This record gives sequence, C-alpha cells and structure tokens, in this order.
Amino acid sequence: MFRVLSILLLVFAALMFQACSTDHATQPTDQPDASLVFADKALQRPFSDYTETQGTFCWPDGEGGCIDFEPPMKNFLGWTDPRYNFNALFEYLGNADLWLQEESGGTISLGTRITGKVTERPLADGRALIHINVHARNILAWMTEVEDFYLDPLVFGYRVGDVLEGAPPAIGDLQFKIKFITAEQNAPIPDIFGMYFFPEPGQEILHMSINMSATGILHEGSGYPEGTLAKVKVNQVFPGPGDIYGMGWAVERINIVPIGQP
Repeated sequence: MFRVLSILLLVFAALMFQACSTDHATQPTDQPDASLVFADKALQRPFSDYTETQGTFCWPDGEGGCIDFEPPMKNFLGWTDPRYNFNALFEYLGNADLWLQEESGGTISLGTRITGKVTERPLADGRALIHINVHARNILAWMTEVEDFYLDPLVFGYRVGDVLEGAPPAIGDLQFKIKFITAEQNAPIPDIFGMYFFPEPGQEILHMSINMSATGILHEGSGYPEGTLAKVKVNQVFPGPGDIYGMGWAVERINIVPIGQP
C-alpha cells in the first residue's frame, strides 16, 4: 500500500509542474503589484536566510515519514515542457556537491557555488513582499522521463550516485528569481519547494523565473544516440499572480542542443 501511495504522490507532483499551454504572450516583470501598499523602504536580508531553509520541507508519505524524490538529495523543484515527457533537474541547492565531497572523502567535487540576494519590502498590512535572486554555478544536472522520479530512466546526465561511481556529470549554471508574499514581516524564508505545493495561509507566489543550461551526455530515451554530447537549456516563467499549477505559466521550455557525436 505504501508503494502505491508513494507512486501516486510522485506522479501527482510531476503533473503539477506542467501547464496546459505555452502560448501566452505575458512577459516576466520584477515590478511589484500596483495594488500593494508599502510601509517602508526595502530591507536587505542575509542570503543565508534563504539557503538555510531550503530542502527542509517534509513531503508526507502518509505513514509519518517523508518522501525524498531524488535520494540522497533534499527535495527541490524540477521542470517540465508540455512538448516532452521529460523532467529537467538542476540541483540548485548545492547538496549534490556536498554529498559527493563527503562520500568521496574530498576526492570528488563539482565546484558548486551558490550566491544571491534576499530583499524584503514591508507592506502596510503587516505582510511582506520578498524578492530572491539566486545564481548557481557548476551544479549537477540530469533529466529523466516523467513517471516515477528516482525510478525513471535517465535521458540526460547522471544522478549523484552514478557520478560517485565514476560517471561523467552534466554540469550547469542557473539563475532563479522568485517574488512572493509572506503573512508576516521578518519571518523565516520558506522552503520554496514546500511553498510551491503547500503554501501556508498568507503566502502567495507572485512571480517565478528560472534559466538554466548544462552540458552532458544524452541517453537513448532522449531521441538521440546514446552518448551524444549536448547542451540542455531550460527556461520557465510564471509571471503571476494567478494559477501557478496550470495556465499561469507563460514559458515552459526545455531545449536539447547536440554538440558532439557519441
């Protein structure tokens, strides 16, 4: 019963990343909603306020435990394109690099670097508008078919366990921006993964955009010959506010660009 429940939850999570259409003309914007009334000037918060809370959300397994979608990694958001049955995973928390260093005794490192900025704008009603801008370099990337996450066959790159055993990693960079409202000012920054699926009262995502690219090896399920060297580019934009689970996504693109023969 637990296995069936886990599969249903995993498939449900994957489907929630997909939008029904990508034909919207809306463009991303970093401008705050005109209806928001600011109480004071913006405050710069330590970037650690963001990094220390990411990967802490527990997706309940129905039996008192937590589901890890890509163990041994902490949970993070994946990205799809309605044109393909692919799930693009760029481990933007830096946990893959830390795990590899620990498990290899320091002999393996991706050289991952995560930097960024957290800005809070107090609102007159006691809430807060949060802007987070993340830059990640040399992060582990891989892509699977969208079925059951960790059990899915790879179509690009290798998982962290494969890299530990000597497989060549797909390495990439990422820029991630998100703007959201919290119920209280100076509150802990929520785990973005948790807020996306289970927002608490008063939390609302107003804008999200992510641009990623990574170079690595394609596998047979990609539609290209096994071992083809390629660059995978991912662009996703939720201009919000609105339906973040469906028609609200203006852009959902995964592009595969072969750059070498196997």
